[in-house]
Amino acid sequence: MGNLRELQNLIQRVYYISENDCIDSSLLSEHITHFNNVNHNYEIPSEKPFKLITLEDMEKNLISDTLNHCNGNVIMASKLINISKSTLYRKIKKYNISTVSN
Repeated sequence: MGNLRELQNLIQRVYYISENDCIDSSLLSEHITHFNNVNHNYEIPSEKPFKLITLEDMEKNLISDTLNHCNGNVIMASKLINISKSTLYRKIKKYNISTVSN
């Protein structure tokens, strides 16, 4: 679980120092390189393409996937995501997400 927290903290730090809602690969690679130098167990693939995704896209995907998992049940999905039902409805409207399961 420590590795997951470290990754979450890294993404938050890089997001806060970025100039917009998108994490710049140069900022991310700086921090990962520093992390790699501290923990020699990790290697960074240097020539593989790296797809950036915004926090809004991640949130939209999480909500959509959770609603699909819960067969469109907003109350159950809000409990799984750990946000209030009204916040989830607001985000569903914001991202224009269907609550009808596929």
